[in-house]
Amino acid sequence: MNTYEIKSLLVSTGDFIILLGQIRIIVSAIRRWNLNELSIRTKTTNSRRN
Repeated sequence: MNTYEIKSLLVSTGDFIILLGQIRIIVSAIRRWNLNELSIRTKTTNSRRN
């Protein structure tokens, strides 16, 4: 392996790590949004019962 191949490998690895980080952020945001939706729904159903 020459230095160019090593550099390109490092760059692709860095891009992959960044992509993974972005996916994790998106997934956590979706989960949080789903939890908020669920809590809002349960609150509305509880208020209707009372």
